[in-house]
Amino acid sequence: MAWTGDRWFDQAKSPRIANYRIDAALDWQARLLQGQETLSWRNTGSAPTAELPLHLYLNAFKGPQSLYFKENGGRLGAAPGWDPADARQWGYCRLTSVRLNGRTLEGHFGEDATVYWVRLPGPVAPGEDTRVVVDGWGPGMPLTWPELALSPTALRADTT
Repeated sequence: MAWTGDRWFDQAKSPRIANYRIDAALDWQARLLQGQETLSWRNTGSAPTAELPLHLYLNAFKGPQSLYFKENGGRLGAAPGWDPADARQWGYCRLTSVRLNGRTLEGHFGEDATVYWVRLPGPVAPGEDTRVVVDGWGPGMPLTWPELALSPTALRADTT
């Protein structure tokens, strides 16, 4: 079957644990990606959980305080001309709200700002689903990182 905008495969290639509906807009000049996502998640574990981790990968490029930066000794393979003192060259992901059934949920960051643990109003049992709406994640795209690059001709995110 040929790929169409509505369909990638005849059937799922892996279990559907998480599904995402993302509406986003890129402001190229400001290097901002803003939007809203609806995340549907199934607890495939063996125990109930009352927290849902949201991975904010761009926060690895947030600044010299990030665990990713520290673990690499400040040598992240940034492109020539990268200046760690220039805040405009760093990237980030900022959540403005996470909601469930219209109710704003609170949470906390893990070891650094790359994982935000959302506190759910009650536990999600094994096999049950929940759906949250994440607003305004608005990442700023780093200018000169090879792992995640923004240039006049390309916007790309390597996940390898």
